[in-house]
Amino acid sequence: MRSAVRWAPVATAVVGSVLAALVTGVLPVDLLRFSFATLWSVLLPGIVVLRWARPAPASLAGEVATGFVVGLGLQLIAWGGFVGIGGLEAGRWLALYPAMFVIAAALSPALRARLHRPGYCVQVPVAAAWALCALYLLAIARLWATVLQRTPLPPGRGRWYQDLYWHLSISAESRRSAPPGVPQVTGEPLFYHWFANAHMAADSLVGRLDVLVVAARLWYVPVYAVTIVLTYLLATRLIRSPWAGVLAAGLVVVPSGVNPIRWISAVGTESLIPQSPSQVFGLPVMLALIGTLAGVVTATRWSEVPPREWALLVLFAALSAGAKSSILPTVLAGLLLVLVVAWWRQRDEPGPITASAVTPIFVASAVVLGVLLPASRLLAGGSSGSTLGLLTAADQTAALQQATRLERAGTVDTADLVTLATLIGLLIAAQFAAALLAWPLRRDPRVVLLAGCSVAGFAALLVVHHPGGSQLYFMRGVMPLVAILTAGGAVHLLRRCPRPVAGRAAAVGIAAGLAAWAGVSLAAGGRQGDGTGTTRLALAVFALLICAAVTVYFLGGHRPRWCGAAVVVAVLFAVVVPSSTDAARTTLHAVRAPGALTLSAAQIAGTTWLRQHTVETDVVATNVHCYSGTTRPGCDSRAFWVTGLGERRSYVESWGYTDQAQATAKQFTGARHVNYARVPFFDQDRLQRNDAAFTAPTQQLLDQLYRAGVRVLFADDDAGPVSPGLALLASPIFREDGVSIYRLNRAR
Repeated sequence: MRSAVRWAPVATAVVGSVLAALVTGVLPVDLLRFSFATLWSVLLPGIVVLRWARPAPASLAGEVATGFVVGLGLQLIAWGGFVGIGGLEAGRWLALYPAMFVIAAALSPALRARLHRPGYCVQVPVAAAWALCALYLLAIARLWATVLQRTPLPPGRGRWYQDLYWHLSISAESRRSAPPGVPQVTGEPLFYHWFANAHMAADSLVGRLDVLVVAARLWYVPVYAVTIVLTYLLATRLIRSPWAGVLAAGLVVVPSGVNPIRWISAVGTESLIPQSPSQVFGLPVMLALIGTLAGVVTATRWSEVPPREWALLVLFAALSAGAKSSILPTVLAGLLLVLVVAWWRQRDEPGPITASAVTPIFVASAVVLGVLLPASRLLAGGSSGSTLGLLTAADQTAALQQATRLERAGTVDTADLVTLATLIGLLIAAQFAAALLAWPLRRDPRVVLLAGCSVAGFAALLVVHHPGGSQLYFMRGVMPLVAILTAGGAVHLLRRCPRPVAGRAAAVGIAAGLAAWAGVSLAAGGRQGDGTGTTRLALAVFALLICAAVTVYFLGGHRPRWCGAAVVVAVLFAVVVPSSTDAARTTLHAVRAPGALTLSAAQIAGTTWLRQHTVETDVVATNVHCYSGTTRPGCDSRAFWVTGLGERRSYVESWGYTDQAQATAKQFTGARHVNYARVPFFDQDRLQRNDAAFTAPTQQLLDQLYRAGVRVLFADDDAGPVSPGLALLASPIFREDGVSIYRLNRAR
């Protein structure tokens, strides 16, 4: 009975996951195949290797969650070997690779002994387990509401967010080649952190699943669960309280940014961004890396870090480099801060400064830097790298965008625009002020590590400019660490209070939070600002900064501890309760394209036919280049739905996310407002050959395309006219309401 009670939260989470998958169109057989792929090709190898490196795991939750991340690395290594050497045909045998771990465990007595160790010494309390289950189900509910129900699987009609089509096309490409190339332009290398896509491809190969089902539905489920569990474990390990872990996990699931001003969106406070698979995939990888480094930074000499722990560190660092390019720079900054603080503290101690205490930290920094340097070129976007730009993250807010348009029209003074941008910058800073609660824990090097990573992410948010606003991901990537610092500091301070005082502090905090939210909302106004209402915004920011000042004052110890803790908890609830309530309400609405941009039934049917009736290695030429409407100069070249839903690489489809498009955008006199998605295609000769095949086809031209690898033509009348003569030179194989597919005859 006791065992059943302990496993009930896990069973509830599994049932919720199954229901969410079935409701969104996943077949039961596909769900079973994906479960097999996850257990067999990720968890089994990961746990075997983790037992080899760490023979005595403390908890089952920690072993499964960390083993999952280890298994991701091993799966990607195996995927690279199979697909890289033999392409798709060899990739179909990827399911065999975990067998070598089973054989190794069977033949090695030492490894068998580690696999058959006694029970775990730490268990997640039942109440905390139920809280984590509730948070996980809330995360899945938000995933369903924001993405899954808005991205219907074929034959359902809809229009996905363009990045999801793009990631799906890379995942399909990863079934055929390792490393993957650019699916939209054959022969071009892909300078991007594509490990999430390779993982989806590997799952589809092992489970014999359509990669569309994996990428659009199933892969989120285990990654979400592992992210929540690793956040809980890292916070619990830091503060030795399960409720610190629960609070940290809650702050990850429901963003905790101070944002009572509804016409200014919170900037960088959300970390679980399902529209960015690389961001979601990078979270558990980053947490596993930080968890390993947490043991390194507390070591006082080299011998305290087992050699196999260094092997895990290298694996997690390499996995982080290809998961999200923003991870390693922030982690390196955190390690450097730990080094500086360790050196500074040794200055006050008697005797010479010894290198033994900082050697593990120095070596860990060298490992991270050694992985970061080559990855920054190969996996971080090539020439599309970021540049310096102060407060360009504020450009993502609707208020500043509107004010900028009005300033260009001459209806708003430049001074008002500068004032608005400055105040928004202060508001961005106030969003993360709750992390100051961890100040009393500053003697712990693990806290210094988390703080260094968080400060680095925040600094990048403020001073880095990216043409697509991707500087936000520096902060989004470390938000779990900010949540851990906030939760750890809050629980640490509450421990200093007698229970009645702590309870009263919580009650007062909730009331203060709601009152502050109402007051600031009233001061700031409920409608979008236009740059002239800076006074109300100034009052709002001033109120938030006063809260931060009060927090710092009482953290300084100028009042009895219980009083300081009570005030801190009040400020904490002023930060968390209103913003979390508002986030839970507003983020359950999806960002979707207007109905006019919904893909037609014929377009869905055409890509489905392409996916099901053509050879997976075929190259497709298409006249679809623009996100909407006919092909025209300067259009948004981020269609991606032909290569995404069709799962075939294209001779030329859309080039908005290519490295060359980013480089071309920079050549326009350095102007920031040149959109990389609207620049001309970098190879005009290729584009002209491609489009002429539809508008003015000749046998010579089609033969030329055939020799270039093209086997199928996908034509959409909405994208442009199609010559009737094409049916005489190529074999029509599909036709429905303006969408037609032709197979090229062998070149003469």
